[in-house]
Amino acid sequence: NSLLKDFAFGFAAGDYGYMVNTEYESGLQNSYVVRFDFDTFSNVTVLNLNINMGVMSGFAVGGYGYIISYDSGKVVRFDLAFDGGNAGAGQESVSLLDLSNVISSTENFSGGFAAGGYGYLVPFFDSSNYSYHGKLVRFDIAAFHHDYVSVMDLMITNAELMGFIAGFSKGDYGYLLPVESGKVVRFDLDTFDNVTVLVLARYDDTFSSGERRSPTTYNQGVDGFAVGDYGYFTQYYGNVFRFDLVTFDNNNVILREGLNISSTHPFEDCFEKDGYGYFVPSPYYGGTVVVRFDLTIFDSDEDSVSSLLKELDISGVFGGNLGFRSGFAGHGHGYLVPSNMGSSFNYAGHGKVVRFDLLTEPEPEPEP
Repeated sequence: NSLLKDFAFGFAAGDYGYMVNTEYESGLQNSYVVRFDFDTFSNVTVLNLNINMGVMSGFAVGGYGYIISYDSGKVVRFDLAFDGGNAGAGQESVSLLDLSNVISSTENFSGGFAAGGYGYLVPFFDSSNYSYHGKLVRFDIAAFHHDYVSVMDLMITNAELMGFIAGFSKGDYGYLLPVESGKVVRFDLDTFDNVTVLVLARYDDTFSSGERRSPTTYNQGVDGFAVGDYGYFTQYYGNVFRFDLVTFDNNNVILREGLNISSTHPFEDCFEKDGYGYFVPSPYYGGTVVVRFDLTIFDSDEDSVSSLLKELDISGVFGGNLGFRSGFAGHGHGYLVPSNMGSSFNYAGHGKVVRFDLLTEPEPEPEP
């Protein structure tokens, strides 16, 4: 299908990988969900959502996938075991949650996550006034109805708590990672309040409150995740913060800089698997290097990043002229989600999924 290109995001669930895109047909936006088999790297099934909306990100939980709109104030839920073909809101495999009773359709979200029976939407940008917003949305996963939606405006706590790029949960708390404010937010999942803030700006002068800058000139946030007692916050040009989830204070933060050590290209996404983080090269600048960094020795050598890293140049697979939006792991492999053509801001889009082996190299045999 020629419309299966330029995907916004992807995720793993069970034995399958899923990717979601938005394409324009007859003046309307329409989204497709693609499912493929991990073991065979084939057996593609396509679900046409038949819903006019753009997509930003999403997640999977409890046998369903959740798609977060960036331009309509909607969340779409679909059955991960869909049969394919055409669907639509109200049909058996697809449901729609309209958030218009609690937020404006111009208030967009950069991502989401699930914890304790709820879905959480990460506040990002308000397109009506070209500024960030701080409205964190929680919805009941089982009910999936607008009567069971709550909103916490973080800007009431602190006017600078707005514009977040990713979020995750760990234990009793949810965490939001900033685009450019330098402030990591922690909140209580059970009570949906008790906001505390960790200020990372003291560790990286690229953060500047109240000042918008081009992402090509500084390290805006990319993604983040939790492993063990630590949270990790990754940035556009290869910086990684590690912060302690237990103490959640400035005395237990480590910043490792410049993990794009052999490339000047920035990164678009980062994912984690089995003790390693993986940076996905940005689709806009022709980047071709996937960088893996070792979380187990993150603080072992403060003077060198080379011991942390292994780089994988994927340009030989496709000639270095394709871009990727995000990545995820499944069944021992990493997958890069196809985006645009990769160089000179060519927005034509492509549909080539790249798979690479995540397995670490065998230890060298001891000398006799």
